[in-house]
Amino acid sequence: CVFVAHVVSPHQAELDDERHAVAWELVSGLADGLGVESEPIVLDGFAPERLAALADEREVDAIVVGSRGLGRFAAALGSVSHALLEHVARPVVVVPQAAADHPREPHEHGRCTVVVGYDGSRPAREALAYAAGRAADGGLVVAVHAVQPAPDWLGSPYYQRALDASQTEGRELLRALEEEDDLGAELTTSLLEGPPARVITARSS
Repeated sequence: CVFVAHVVSPHQAELDDERHAVAWELVSGLADGLGVESEPIVLDGFAPERLAALADEREVDAIVVGSRGLGRFAAALGSVSHALLEHVARPVVVVPQAAADHPREPHEHGRCTVVVGYDGSRPAREALAYAAGRAADGGLVVAVHAVQPAPDWLGSPYYQRALDASQTEGRELLRALEEEDDLGAELTTSLLEGPPARVITARSS
């Protein structure tokens, strides 16, 4: 079941009747158009806290939120998607506007490809396990390790030595992951150079 929730913020709650009527019309229309079992819900309060509480109460598998794409400054000030990470112990899926504007053909559970940033840490392994469960039999998990470029000020030959060392470490990390082979889904790995967010996004395209 999909729960379609809208949270009316505290300062808006003073306009209870009008705000709630608009919110209810919005989520009801969305729920009716999903084509799957769904339930519209309108809540009052601080959105991250209320969504986290709803997720715990209904024991959901994941929380899906959109991204307004307000830029780095707004992100630094905080957003629902960022704040949710501080309030929930469940997977949070953030769908940016660009993805919503360019929908792809839906995949059945177990037929999708999931890209995961992997550095060997416990959070990365937990993300990998979630991705494997999402992909399941018939799907594909792509584990990406990003190698940060060595600082230019190192100069030769130290720059190349630092780059070689980080690439070797990355290859060994991914090789060890491949040798485990206990994900329950098909796994492929990719070693890329650059800032993690950029290279993971590029690999996902």
